[in-house]
Amino acid sequence: MKQNPDKQLIAELRQQLAALETRAGLEDQIRHLSTRIDLPGKKPLLRHSPRHTRPAVAVLHCSDWHVGETVDPAKVNGLNEYSPAIAEKRMERLFAGARFLVEQKRRTFDIRRMLVTLNGDMISGYIHPELVEANSMSPVKEVLFAAKHIIRGLRNLLEIDGLQIHVVCQFGNHGRTTEKTRIATAADNSYETLLYHFVAAHFKSEKRITWQLPTGHHAVVEVAGMRVHVHHGDSVKYGGGVGGILVPLTRAALRWRAMFKAQLSLVGHFHQYHPGQVLVVNGSLVGHGTYSDFLGIEPEPAQQAFFLIDAQRGVTEHCPIWVQEAA
Repeated sequence: MKQNPDKQLIAELRQQLAALETRAGLEDQIRHLSTRIDLPGKKPLLRHSPRHTRPAVAVLHCSDWHVGETVDPAKVNGLNEYSPAIAEKRMERLFAGARFLVEQKRRTFDIRRMLVTLNGDMISGYIHPELVEANSMSPVKEVLFAAKHIIRGLRNLLEIDGLQIHVVCQFGNHGRTTEKTRIATAADNSYETLLYHFVAAHFKSEKRITWQLPTGHHAVVEVAGMRVHVHHGDSVKYGGGVGGILVPLTRAALRWRAMFKAQLSLVGHFHQYHPGQVLVVNGSLVGHGTYSDFLGIEPEPAQQAFFLIDAQRGVTEHCPIWVQEAA
């Protein structure tokens, strides 16, 4: 039986109307969504504005550079190589990386201040007889070499617009001039004290840098409302027990928290990077060496700690700066 043309036309029109209603509904949804995302010509739902960034302080934790030490790859199963030429490249990478991170983090944080710690063992020294034979340069030459590159690195950071830098300096165990560690007179018997005073004197007319030079084994500085404790870490003894270095260091951090009323401790010495909220253990610039190889310590790439202290929420944005050449 042949269908009535009028009924057929009405059915087709109804289908077209339903399709148009569906299309109109989808277009309304698209228009609604386009107002919430960053399409060309549209205002996004969330847009960065400098007025809405939270204040934060950038922290660059430097330690354990050992700039005069030599690491022969043949003696560490090819896991690392180190010399003054390599140390120079790694120091340049370190400060370039820190500058990049500050400028990048400024997209979401209001960073006007930076804390730079020079936390000991910047030089290798002659604390062991074999270092007299193995090092690439004497302690005095190490001081001059390290000073040159610290000055160059700080100048690089000062090129960041409007940045104020506070430098906290601490001596390590490798920089000592004596055979054994001194306690009361440790700062007075360290090549690194000389190193830090030399660099600070170079910047004496630079008002954007302030200095905290070593007097004892511990330093405390106020950063964004947080008391930060800085210590090289050599006073903490680790006998290779189960749980690694974090067990004795965490116990020590609790003592330091009570002694210095500090919410955060920064240490080096162990050449192992461990970020945290109340304790940051730094890596090293020298990387895996013969002593680490002898002890069977797991190799890690040469790296230094970088993070932010948020004025509202504390430690955040841990971004280690890897300075070792890619394999």
